Amino acid sequence: PPLAATRDDPYSLEELIPATAKALEAQVLFIAENPNPVGRKGDMERAPGDSAYVKGHAEHHPWLAKLARRLMLDDLMLVNKQGDVVYSVVKETDFGRSVENGPLAGTPFGQLVRRIMQSRQPGEVRLSDFAFYWPSQNKPAAFMAAPIYKDGVFVGTIVAQISIEAIGALVNDNGKWREQGLGSSGSVYIVGSDLFMRSNFRNMMENPKGFVDSILRQNLVTPGVGARMLAQNTTVLYYPIRNAPLAKAFQGRSDTEHFVNQRGVGAYLSYAPLDIPDLT
Repeated sequence: PPLAATRDDPYSLEELIPATAKALEAQVLFIAENPNPVGRKGDMERAPGDSAYVKGHAEHHPWLAKLARRLMLDDLMLVNKQGDVVYSVVKETDFGRSVENGPLAGTPFGQLVRRIMQSRQPGEVRLSDFAFYWPSQNKPAAFMAAPIYKDGVFVGTIVAQISIEAIGALVNDNGKWREQGLGSSGSVYIVGSDLFMRSNFRNMMENPKGFVDSILRQNLVTPGVGARMLAQNTTVLYYPIRNAPLAKAFQGRSDTEHFVNQRGVGAYLSYAPLDIPDLT
């Protein structure tokens, strides 16, 4: 969607144009002068020029891109020990930037990488919760990061940008609701402690416009939120779930009970808390 439609406050010039010459050069080569459209910038394996980086990118990008696709990641990034994003599969505007300063520093991505850089614990894996991420057109994004070592020396951080679609496929068994015994309306979903969804809702996946129209009529979201839900085709971080059984799950309880949901529909709900490191 157009950038102006992805969030309420306008994007700053600093978010759109990198401040350092090194970051600007990287984005010119692999984004601005890349003939592929937005969303397909990662299709370019070799940029013009004969530098060591251009050669290295041409050698390693194909297998890294294949790995990202295989794991259903939105992106796979490498950050050097100084905190610069030196590689990205998809080439969004975080590519070439620093997590130490500038607009990237305050994002969950930047904060997560700095935790890895500070701890430098071999084998450590850290997670960030879903949050709106401006380099991805303000799409909800979560990240997983781990340190990289060479000959026992810390050299950087590898970061996976977790896909909403991958979480949805896992939670909803690739849309096989009927095969899972959920019939024509049952669903499985994840809700964060802020009560907003962390996985896509079945109704949104099956009939996006119909679902958004229904919750707009019930004033469960604002028109602006509804428009962004349709533009990004997700309920993650947009649609809140408020009911009594869910509150019990956040108290550490597990059970099944009948209730009337916020849309006025009677249903049975089985609930249980999730214990995920870094997210509880």
